[in-house]
Amino acid sequence: MLLLPLWSDINNCHKVLGNNRLKALADDLLDMFTSLDEKKALSSLPAYVARNLDHIPAVKLEDMELFCVSQKLEALEKRLAAVETVNSKLDNISDGKAKTEIFLDQRL
Repeated sequence: MLLLPLWSDINNCHKVLGNNRLKALADDLLDMFTSLDEKKALSSLPAYVARNLDHIPAVKLEDMELFCVSQKLEALEKRLAAVETVNSKLDNISDGKAKTEIFLDQRL
């Protein structure tokens, strides 16, 4: 395999514990890809690897985007319904005050 000789050149990743662990991991990944890119070996990498096939989405990307858009639309509809409910309650309150004012004006 083409990657085995290259891997020995790259395999100097350091195990870091503590607060800088994620930064060190990201640096190691960038160093690895940079080294592979310099040796024109990126094309020999697998396109996609999954340890467990159950983790691969069975839904097409387009369907997932449509699902996300429909969820956002549903959330907006709920928010709009809540605003309309509050608006109608405020209208009822203002109508009640107006009727009370008219009633009081007629009594004077």
